[in-house]
Formats: sequence, structure tokens, C-alpha cells
Amino acid sequence: MNTEDASDLTSLLSQSVLTPLPPSQVEVYLSKPPFISLPGAVNIRTVTSPTLPPGRIYRSGTLAHVQPFELSRLLTDYNIRTIYDFRSAAEREKSPDPIIDGVDTVWIPNTADGTVYWPDPSGVQRKKEAPKDVPAASFAEGDGVEAWDAAYRNVLDKYQHVYKAVFERLRGGTEGAVLFHCTAGRDRTGVLAALILALCNTPRAVIVQDYFLTRVGVEPFREYLFRHFFKMESETAAEPGMKSTSAGPGVLEMCETRETTILRFLDWMDKKWGDAGKQGDTCPGVRGWFIKELGFQELDWEKVKANLKVIRV
Repeated sequence: MNTEDASDLTSLLSQSVLTPLPPSQVEVYLSKPPFISLPGAVNIRTVTSPTLPPGRIYRSGTLAHVQPFELSRLLTDYNIRTIYDFRSAAEREKSPDPIIDGVDTVWIPNTADGTVYWPDPSGVQRKKEAPKDVPAASFAEGDGVEAWDAAYRNVLDKYQHVYKAVFERLRGGTEGAVLFHCTAGRDRTGVLAALILALCNTPRAVIVQDYFLTRVGVEPFREYLFRHFFKMESETAAEPGMKSTSAGPGVLEMCETRETTILRFLDWMDKKWGDAGKQGDTCPGVRGWFIKELGFQELDWEKVKANLKVIRV
């Protein structure tokens, strides 16, 4: 995406989530990379940057709306052989994973779904406690900034062992591409996409752009997502796209996709793990986290880079 396109996209997506985006403009963005054509798929696209070639990693929201004959194209057209589902047990019960011949779907319980053991600093396996959820009302305080900070740190904590499993798969170099998804493809999925891009030394502006594209990626499913998350019926809404009477404090802020959310998250990681990272990286804290928290070595990342065919710039 060139500078002019990026500027136009930022202007388009700066509109309130209460305001539906113009369908013609949405179609323009969804019809070109990094998005891929798979009718019924939410927010589906390849994860790519100047250093990460397309077609190795894909991200999306739920695949529940995709017809079986279209799902087979994940393998035949895009060579996706492994899918990681980041949704909760409750989400999966309501909307089970589709079965796709030739594609392995992997689900690993997060700390809120089951007992997870993780090594402490001395290497002893201990039960990992689930972090306390961030109350919806707190997203209405201070424009929700501090709430988003806490929410994304929680995602990193709850899914750390799940993300490690994805990196182990990428390190192993198993044949085929990988897709990971949650429901909307923004938070749980967006965090891992940002981590992978950061480890590939992607410029922060490109990481933000990848994150921000979720606003347009979910637009065709805005009604479904509003109902799913907040049980809002837009056809009787006081304002377009939302029924204000059923939205409590903080709901609007939770719907917004903001550039500052992922930037503040990466800044926090730099402060926490930057000393253990590689100076000169665009996000040294992510490299530090990869080594200190996941227990990988530099050689492990070299193997991942080789398998992803990461480009040095």
C-alpha cells in the first residue's frame, strides 16, 4: 500500500464505528492485497510487510460463515495446512470449527478455559492464573486508553503459551502456510500478528497499518459482530449500526479500532523487555519477550526467519 492509499485509509477508518463505511470504498480495499477472496470469511488476509513475504501467514476472524466448498480453497488456493483457533471454549461451542480435509485445526485452552502450567524463573512448572478481566465500563474512562492497555497485556498473558505453540510450528518449518483466527480477528489475532511483524523487524507504521485494517476487514460483518458481542439490533437503532439503549458504558470504546492501542502495547513491551532484545530492531521488546518469556534462543528465531523467508532490508 503506497503513501497515498495509506493516507486515504486512515481518513476513512477515522470515522466513528457508529457510522457504517461506504460499501464501495470497503469493496475497493477488500478486493486487493493483503486481503484474500474467500466469501463469508471475516477479516481474512495475509500477514505481510517489506520484510515478510505474503502467503506464509494468514489471519482472520471466524470461519463459521464460509461454505464448505469455499473452505477447501484455503488448502487448494492458499496452501494453508494448519489453523490455530484462539477463541474460547464457549465461543467454539456456539460456533464449532469447520472440518477441512487436509487442514489441521489446533485449539489450545487459554488460562480462562482450563488449567495451564508454565515454568517459573527457576524452570519449575506452576499453574498459571488467569488475569482479571477488564470491566467494560472502564473503557469509558479516559477514552478507554488505560483499559485497552490492560486488555492487551491480558491477551499476551492469557495466550502466551498458545502463541508459543504457533512459533514452535513456524520454527519447525512444517509444509504449508499457517492461519490463526479469533472471532473478529482484531485483539487475540491482532496481537500475534503484531508480534510476528515486529520480530521480522517491520517498521512500526506498517504494523499499525496491519492492525488498523481490521476496521475495514470486519465491516461487511458489522451487524453480526454487534449482535454477537453486545446483542444490539441495528435495524431499530437510534443511530446507524448500533442500538444505543442496549449499549452500556464503555461499549463504544470497545468497538473502536485505534492505532494508538497497538502502538502503546508495543511501547509497553519495549519498556518491559527491551533490554533483552536486539538494539536496532523496530520493536526490541518483542525480541526480548520472545527470548525471556517464551524461552526461545536466537537460533530459534533464525529458523523461523528462514522458514518464513524473511527479507533483510
